[in-house]
Amino acid sequence: MLRRIVFCGICSVLGCRDVPIGRQLPSDAVEGALPTPAGALTVRALEADESGRTYLLAEFEGTLSLGGADVSAQSPESRDGLLLAFDADGNLRWHVQMSATFVTLIRLVQVGDELLVAGFFRGTLSDGTPTETSDRSQAAFYARYNTLGDRTDLLVIRSASGFANVQAKGVDGDGTRTLRCGHYLDEIDFGGPPLPNADVLGDNGFVALARGDSTEWTQPFIAEEAPTGQGVFVQDCAFADRGLFAGGVYEGSVTHPLGSEVADETDAYVLAFEDAGAPRWARIISGPGDQELNHLEARGDRVLIGGTSDQPFDVAGRSAPAGGYVAMFNAEGTTEWVLSIEDGSPQAIDADNLLVSGSFGTPTRGWTPVGGNDGFVVGLAEDGSVRWSRTFGSVGNDRCHVHGAGDDVVVACVFEDAYTSGEGTALPAGGLLLRRFRP
Repeated sequence: MLRRIVFCGICSVLGCRDVPIGRQLPSDAVEGALPTPAGALTVRALEADESGRTYLLAEFEGTLSLGGADVSAQSPESRDGLLLAFDADGNLRWHVQMSATFVTLIRLVQVGDELLVAGFFRGTLSDGTPTETSDRSQAAFYARYNTLGDRTDLLVIRSASGFANVQAKGVDGDGTRTLRCGHYLDEIDFGGPPLPNADVLGDNGFVALARGDSTEWTQPFIAEEAPTGQGVFVQDCAFADRGLFAGGVYEGSVTHPLGSEVADETDAYVLAFEDAGAPRWARIISGPGDQELNHLEARGDRVLIGGTSDQPFDVAGRSAPAGGYVAMFNAEGTTEWVLSIEDGSPQAIDADNLLVSGSFGTPTRGWTPVGGNDGFVVGLAEDGSVRWSRTFGSVGNDRCHVHGAGDDVVVACVFEDAYTSGEGTALPAGGLLLRRFRP
């Protein structure tokens, strides 16, 4: 099930029963709260623009109260998906609910007046017409919405046999072209020759660039060895001023456009491509343990990445301690700087505004968690130094997402336990805090 509901006014949003969204705070902040059942809501991505509009991609289970009415999850084997839109005052304007037998949302990108969503599902994903079904395996989907919540396009990628999983992980657009990436088992077809499958039981990555409805080129990343069955994942991709970037993780050995790599356990990588698909360079984030890459965004002709490592590791020539990391590569693939966040996990990056958010669990960088894992937000300088930071924490495990909006910063945090902000907004366990401020 996929449906859109439009709301108008604070009373219709929360029925005037709960903490009002959009309560005015001191001149540098607008803060709102959406009470939700404990553990029910997970924020996947956040977008905000200079007009003040904010969009959240989330998943939920159980029942949420939206617009004074209960919204119940319908997916029997997973949470339901949500795309929520807020106006400049923090009022919830509309939401899209996505259901299937199983559905997972991964990425949200705003391009002008369009919202691009990437995820994967099994079963039936529908908003009435057309209905998309993938009963036997997980299929990747890339959906396009306008800023009123109407779905304007949907592309579904299935395996050639129909029995193997395909997962969408990244999406980007520049107004005329769309960049898509993810990973797959078995052959997949983007409208041309099917992308090949590895001879081992492991995933293969893909990057595909389309202009309108026509796919201009595709690039597979083939797993040659997959000791635990993982293979190679493309976790994210982004357009840049020159060409584009893609990044992810792999185990064992992998063949990519510039050659082959071998990982001790799980390593991360970044690749740069020209617009026409020719590879320019590849960089490896390696070490004796597991290296992860969670997010990637372009900043002009450079690329900013974030991830984690469970042991000390190397970021293409720069050593770093175990924990979370954020790194910048220039246009030629040189590592400009690496920011370490011990026992932290960067989850969201806004490269245009040099913002990073995520969670941390032990004292680091002058931060002390209230309990469990707290959320953090940092604003960076061009050299990777921290200009300012904020932390948000309850006694449970919490995480935040961030995006810039002109001179403002928008933060969305979900708290495992009850939380009261410095501005006095009180949230029950599982509550969502949406805050706009000027650092």
